[in-house]
Amino acid sequence: MTETIAGKNTPNIELTDELLQRVGKNTEEMNKVVRPSLTYWQDAWIKLRKNPVATLGLIILVIYILMAIFAPMLTPYSYRTNNSRAMNLEPMQNSEDEIAAAAESGEKLAPHIFGTDQMGRDLWARTWMGARVSLFIGLAVVSINTVIGCLVGGVAGYFGGRADMIIMRIIDVLYGIPMIILAILLMVVMGSGIVSLIVAMVAIGWISSARLVRGQVLQLKSSEYVLAAKTLGASDMRVIIRHMLPNISGILITNMTMAIPNAIFNEAFLSYIGIGIAAPMCSWGLLARTGAALMEIYPYQLIIPAFFICTTMLSLNMLGDGLRDALDPKMRGKY
Repeated sequence: MTETIAGKNTPNIELTDELLQRVGKNTEEMNKVVRPSLTYWQDAWIKLRKNPVATLGLIILVIYILMAIFAPMLTPYSYRTNNSRAMNLEPMQNSEDEIAAAAESGEKLAPHIFGTDQMGRDLWARTWMGARVSLFIGLAVVSINTVIGCLVGGVAGYFGGRADMIIMRIIDVLYGIPMIILAILLMVVMGSGIVSLIVAMVAIGWISSARLVRGQVLQLKSSEYVLAAKTLGASDMRVIIRHMLPNISGILITNMTMAIPNAIFNEAFLSYIGIGIAAPMCSWGLLARTGAALMEIYPYQLIIPAFFICTTMLSLNMLGDGLRDALDPKMRGKY
């Protein structure tokens, strides 16, 4: 078979079977998956790992959490034991009495890694016990606030009408009350302690989560899958819990990550002014308050808790920024 193609200013070209190449169907190439099939959370995890700043924040937080769990159990010193002969020791030191006692008994003497405070208590043990308390309070407060905010905001946004009006007016009234002032009043009435501190910070801390969830539910309640669930007979609470909340989980997780530093700072502030955690229990805020009284003489007693408070808040903010980008559906597959 031959064909001749003539151009206006080009010579005739004879096309033979030897010059032509037949292109057929390549089934393997057609079925080849160019992009791997990933779930929403797998895609978010990959994008988070590609973010070095967020990864650094996550690593620091994991280290602090592990140290808060295990460090107080591994040190030979108790966070609440007073030693009048080892007061205000600088980091990596021991008192003369401790050295003499260890020499007599033949036991190996462990240094006070962060030194001791004015009561002779080991600051290494107290720092990581304080980390345990501060991180627990931050996580507990934010978790409770998120649960309450999801329920209240979900009901207000989903049902609308009079329920939405009543709930939002109550939120507007509570929003006008400064959280710190209300927390101080509640702490004065209930007394100091971890439970009282959590209750005081949760009292109106759920408002921001409720407003966020309400706005998202208002956008989602007219979606096709919500209408389909209603058509199939799903109850209103099931639609909210099983269909709406999972679709705003990414925004909620990001909001929680950004709210934890605020909760830790509030705990540190309340402990610093003397109405938060009470001795001999400790937190980073209480350690900062104790160290501030001796800042000019023994500055390390303030620098150590202040360093951990600052780095924890910085790490949570870096992780929150990374999660906000990783959980954004509009950026799916961009890594």
